[in-house]
Amino acid sequence: MTMSARSLRQRGFTLIEVMLVLAIIGCLSVLCIPLFQRFAARARKAELNNVLGKLELAFRNNYQATGNYGNFLLTPGASPDVDAEWDPPLPAGPGAAWVDSPSYKTFPFPPDGAMHLRYKYTVSNNGKTLTLQAQGTFIGIPNWTYTQTFQDGQAPLPATEVPSL
Repeated sequence: MTMSARSLRQRGFTLIEVMLVLAIIGCLSVLCIPLFQRFAARARKAELNNVLGKLELAFRNNYQATGNYGNFLLTPGASPDVDAEWDPPLPAGPGAAWVDSPSYKTFPFPPDGAMHLRYKYTVSNNGKTLTLQAQGTFIGIPNWTYTQTFQDGQAPLPATEVPSL
């Protein structure tokens, strides 16, 4: 059986068809990648607000009960000042789990699921100053740090982000 010249030419794609498909894929990626990055950033911000909100609530409740932020999360607690370790420990990123470390033994509502940022608290000034921090890669920025400070049970000081977004 012989194939005609016309059927041999129609076996593959032409260069124009391949270039058109690549152009369409390029246009879709230009539109979709920034959207994906914004959704990922919103998810990180939601995680940050959730975890730091739980920590803030626990420390504010302790402040109302005892008059200082204290180190009630430590087991046992001696001094009201504490510089807790980062949780989850290195490396934070996709899928890091919350660790029940000594500085978080009595944390009432530990986060569950995969953590994408690391968290830390510092109590200083004889239990009157609380600093909450989150750190990690955020919107492609490595070593991004968010810091929120509370003093004497007052409204929080303005948050700082380094580098700022």
